[in-house]
Amino acid sequence: MFTQLNKKLTLSSSFKTAPNIGLIKYWGKWNEREIIPLNTNIGVTLNPKDIFTTTTLTLNPDTDKNQLLINGKDFHISSRIERLFGIFREQILQSKQFASNKYKNSPSDKPLGQVIPDIEKYGIRVESNNSFPTGSGLASSSSGLSALALCLQDILKTDIDVRYLSRIGSGSACRCLYGNLVLFPGVQLQNLDKSDPETISLESKRCLPYEIQSSKWLKDKVSIVILTDTHQGQKDVLSKDGMKLTWETSKLIQGRVRQYVEQHINELQLALEKQDFNKVMEIIIKDSNQFHATCMDTYPPLLYLNDFSRQVIKMVHIFNRNAKHIVGYTFDAGAHAVLLIHNDELQSFKKFLSEAENLFTKSKYIIPSQQFWTSIGEGPINLN
Repeated sequence: MFTQLNKKLTLSSSFKTAPNIGLIKYWGKWNEREIIPLNTNIGVTLNPKDIFTTTTLTLNPDTDKNQLLINGKDFHISSRIERLFGIFREQILQSKQFASNKYKNSPSDKPLGQVIPDIEKYGIRVESNNSFPTGSGLASSSSGLSALALCLQDILKTDIDVRYLSRIGSGSACRCLYGNLVLFPGVQLQNLDKSDPETISLESKRCLPYEIQSSKWLKDKVSIVILTDTHQGQKDVLSKDGMKLTWETSKLIQGRVRQYVEQHINELQLALEKQDFNKVMEIIIKDSNQFHATCMDTYPPLLYLNDFSRQVIKMVHIFNRNAKHIVGYTFDAGAHAVLLIHNDELQSFKKFLSEAENLFTKSKYIIPSQQFWTSIGEGPINLN
């Protein structure tokens, strides 16, 4: 939207996005710059009405400095975000050279670079606020970066693919652009030439996410709860560093990526087509467990799961012994648990959860009171 700031024309855009939680995980990149994953992966988008990141991007004519604020605090701008800003400025310069690149909503219907001639010099201010724990394994960076990509595209109004913009910010961010379950293709062949620019370009264009249409039936059947470990702060090893370490030291990761992930993907897609709820939950559980096995096989081990996590796992399997519809769980690179519950089991599970501390020895890791209840979402919300 256009506003006046100190008698100068400025622009801002706002979006609300929800995290997309990996159900079939990817852990490792074939190309670091383009964020092309080594394996295909699937995630579920949460409901942005319940758990969300709200991001506002403002172009500031009074400075050429960029600024990133997360939950009101200044944050270092990563090289990936700087690259997004660079693409924005490149698009502005191109719009000056090619008059066909119209900014449709501008007062004069001219290219954006002509409407505001020096806009590529404006400082970019990004304010992002999370309604859930930040930097602790709940995909806060992915929801924030998907919102940032949407803001940039909203202001630019160019043909650049927002899926690409999101992906080069964060691999899982591009999954946040869709609702329901989302498939993000990995590199097609492991023996591709990683140094060939044409190969990289072709894989970059191919590895873009899409919504799994056969997953829509789950939306009305599933409730989701995030159980947070109130004693955990930010995780010790960031995902991007953990991925690198695992590939350098783990022997299990090779077998997972080259064989078992593809098997999980195929099994999950078949279970979705058959609308087999229990099979879907079983595959999600097994993939989460296998992913964390590779983390433990890393040297030194990546201890994303802790006593709290293991107690949640034990609790779920105790509940599932007598449940008609089993509860699924998944853990990303953090201790917090994401549980998927069939709505027919919701009340009995809530009662079970309220009594869960009786299952465990008294300790600080007992199921906490901090719970985030949500559902499967339909994708980002445009706040403009």
